[in-house]
Amino acid sequence: MVLSGLAIMLSVAFVAGALVLTDTGSTSMIRTYLLGFAGLSVLVGVFLIINTFSVLIAQRTREFGLLRALGASRRQLRRSVLVEAFLLGLTGSTVGLAAGVGIAAVLKDGPLVVRPTVPLAAYLVGTGVTVLAGYLPAWQAGRVSPMAALREAHLAPGQAYRLRGIVGGALLACGCAALLGSGPLVAFGVFASLIGVIVCGPMLVGLLIRPLTGVFPLLFGAVGRLSRQNALRNPRRTAATATALTIGVAMVGLISVYAASAADSVDARVDRMLGADFVIRAVSDGSLISKGTGDRAFGPEMVDLARRVDGVGTVLPEIESPVRITAGGRSYHLHVYGDDPGFPAMLKHKYIAGDARQALSTGKVIIGADLAKESGVTVGGTVELQAPGGPATTFTVGAIQEVEPPGGSLNRYRGAPTVGIDVLRTIAPQATLTTVFVTSAGDPAKVYPALRAAFAGSPRMLVEDHVSYKRRARADLDSLLALVYALLGLTILVAVLGIINTLALSVLERTREIGLLRAIGASRAQIRQLIRLESLTIAVYGTLIGLALGLSWGIAVQRHQAAFPILTVPWPTIIAVVAGAGVVGLLAELAPAHRAARMNILAASRPQ
Repeated sequence: MVLSGLAIMLSVAFVAGALVLTDTGSTSMIRTYLLGFAGLSVLVGVFLIINTFSVLIAQRTREFGLLRALGASRRQLRRSVLVEAFLLGLTGSTVGLAAGVGIAAVLKDGPLVVRPTVPLAAYLVGTGVTVLAGYLPAWQAGRVSPMAALREAHLAPGQAYRLRGIVGGALLACGCAALLGSGPLVAFGVFASLIGVIVCGPMLVGLLIRPLTGVFPLLFGAVGRLSRQNALRNPRRTAATATALTIGVAMVGLISVYAASAADSVDARVDRMLGADFVIRAVSDGSLISKGTGDRAFGPEMVDLARRVDGVGTVLPEIESPVRITAGGRSYHLHVYGDDPGFPAMLKHKYIAGDARQALSTGKVIIGADLAKESGVTVGGTVELQAPGGPATTFTVGAIQEVEPPGGSLNRYRGAPTVGIDVLRTIAPQATLTTVFVTSAGDPAKVYPALRAAFAGSPRMLVEDHVSYKRRARADLDSLLALVYALLGLTILVAVLGIINTLALSVLERTREIGLLRAIGASRAQIRQLIRLESLTIAVYGTLIGLALGLSWGIAVQRHQAAFPILTVPWPTIIAVVAGAGVVGLLAELAPAHRAARMNILAASRPQ
């Protein structure tokens, strides 16, 4: 019960933390992920709760049978189980609400405001989900007959029913087909494949655990044979226990493929777009400033400093100013960039019409394809630019820049509209110098240290080569992934709790069996090994199913991400996840195996 309560607590903590955070600024993405992982934790927790109550109901079969014999109705038995579930959900929700507010307090910038909807949602999720998850075991409790009081308590073996296999297989097939589709079909494919695996879980247990544990009898003898039989004894319970881990690992697989593909795609984009060997920008406190143009400005003396470094070739400064652009009768507030005609070689944007170099040389403007499409302006058309406090100036459109798919700071850093640097200085005298592009006349590996040494006395100046530029382009992605993996770790923790919970209940259920094994000569070490192998089997089974799902989901999602066209499967991460499954199995068995090995032989051997 304690472990089920922890699962509820984590779910409620995610919900409460997300609702306390306002959906603005830097916390909006965190809020979205907290809500996503709240749903994931709820789903994982449901399996844990159903498993816990189902085993406890089976253990109390004689007790319920006796109550029925004494006059208790089916409704009263069901109500008693639902009251237990309600109290468990209430406790977990209370602790989770406090934890969620604490999470929000750490992540939130500014005063903490807990609206009335936060505790309402927390208790609705915690108690509501727990009661709903407890309904199936409660219904099973209500079916216990008075004659059950005469029978010894046991848990009837589950079977992978043919109907479950057909329905689950059909859902899995539909899900896999949808993953090959596009748009909303991919989301449906993820959902359908997951539900399909859950529905036909007992059948998958029978199909996969036999080959997975085939070597157990050879390696561990009778203990290996017993552990294999115990894992197959109740396929429904084994599948439900592994499902929690499957979901967590599937999400790890999905995020890993997405992250690796994103990182390689960003690197490839930098290699394709960045023609300069070095980029010089202003920084503050070791991080890039992005609050406004003025915050990123620096003096023209820095351009002269770069030009004096031995081995430096071309040095092109870029200036920037906010501007109102009027095109096709519509006005937009954007930033306009001022560049030298050599700029297109420094940052190799794609241009779908016109000549960018000629446009910068002849006083024309380059606009983005999205602006051109929305305003209806083409090459040869006119737009007006007006800097703050200045007059509106009409420019002819000389080129249209293709809009790159968003991905990494490379696109947020630089876009259109663009005019010649002297032109921008004329219409916006307040335009500020924000970036300097530098090429090397010699070996870049030798020029880079010299360039950095020249700016060593200017701590606000950051000199980047291609490698460091890529690292910065991936910085936001890496920070976001760190948060995602941390939340996934908590979700997998819930799954581990589920395995511990099932093994502990299994030990309790098999008290007499374990006592008899000890009586006929099994050592404590062998009993611990028995539980350890069962835990390892469940963990590896859940991990393999989860990886299959996660990799499929990741590949399907990557196919529809225009920003990340390069597919990368991170095999080192996959191998680490499989190895981690073994560690999970070994950790999950510690407490249940210790308890099983320390049972009193005579007390455990007596009929329960």
